[in-house]
Amino acid sequence: MLSFKTRILTNILIITALLGSGFATLTYGQMGAPQPCETCTMTVGSDAQAHLKVFDSTGKIHYADCLVCAFKMLRTYGELTITVTCDWNGPDYPITIRLQNFTNGGYVNNTVFYPSTALFIDGGCAKNRVVYDQVAADALLSHNGVSQYVVMMQNITIPSNSTVMTIQLAAQKYAFVSTPDLTPTPTPAPTITPAPIVSPNPTTTTKPTQIPTPTSTPNIITAKTCNVCGMDVTSADQVKYKIVDGNGTVHYAECYMCALDLVKKYDKLTITSYCDWYGPNYTVTVESQQFGKEVKVSPSTAMFLNGGSCVINRVAYNQTAADALLAGGFSKYSLPEQHYDLPNETNVTTVNQAALALTKNTANQTPIGPLIIGALAGVAIIALSVIAYKKLKFK
Repeated sequence: MLSFKTRILTNILIITALLGSGFATLTYGQMGAPQPCETCTMTVGSDAQAHLKVFDSTGKIHYADCLVCAFKMLRTYGELTITVTCDWNGPDYPITIRLQNFTNGGYVNNTVFYPSTALFIDGGCAKNRVVYDQVAADALLSHNGVSQYVVMMQNITIPSNSTVMTIQLAAQKYAFVSTPDLTPTPTPAPTITPAPIVSPNPTTTTKPTQIPTPTSTPNIITAKTCNVCGMDVTSADQVKYKIVDGNGTVHYAECYMCALDLVKKYDKLTITSYCDWYGPNYTVTVESQQFGKEVKVSPSTAMFLNGGSCVINRVAYNQTAADALLAGGFSKYSLPEQHYDLPNETNVTTVNQAALALTKNTANQTPIGPLIIGALAGVAIIALSVIAYKKLKFK
């Protein structure tokens, strides 16, 4: 039979262990909290974190919302290990990619991946896919890029004729800093003897060549590439998101989140767009200076609805329009690729707050939740220890 003192000490140890276990569990739960992609700043949700993991040579984890963004990190870290699961077959079919890109008077680009059958389907952040083999690629493309294993931000259709390439070629395209092509020694052009000039017959009158009247060519806007996420910027996107820096240079964004992300990259930037609910007659203008340290928004009531990816973010003229978009997801004024409902966890802030937030790196901030829980656990342990000590002392 255990003595009274032994039982008290045993209870203290059990309570301490339980509190510590609960604290550890809650802290671990924070690891799945949304993080910004280090390449394009789009939100990397818990499903995307489980689907795609990126580690540098020290074992530190980095966050990427897609394989293209993961590849581009190599230019920063020099060596990466990427693990990703097949977009058609799911988590039971993992793919591992190891990349090295060292500079020493040149570039040594090294790619090792398993399985050797793995393939990459090219596209921007929301439109690229990775599959285990050709069979999976064919199946995924026959379903326009959608499966039960595709993460939420990539749950959109892609063309069935999207480009399929090996992991090696994908790494060459997006990961490595390539050496410049060698300039070939020019081969001298052969000497051409000019033909003799024949004097015209003076009796012959040559009619002047008629210059045709120029036909007016319609102003066709060609597709561009988003300066942030690499997705196609259609003519409709270019009309909706007009972005000009202080030098008058035009920049391109595929959605309003990508447009706001450009604020931190330029000393001066002007973004002109319009409300997703009220339409083109309700413009929203952002003027930023000092790489986003100063931001002016007109109207000041403009709201940004961020669902976490390109297809599920919106801009609204005011709170009324924002509420309507939250309820309906989109309107006739929303771009066709954004005809999706907004998730319940959509974050709604003023455009001014969103622009300022995107200029700051919050990825490394320590979540306050675990700190508070830890403090409470510590107080509880101390209190229980004191009570137990008093009982032992006066027993």
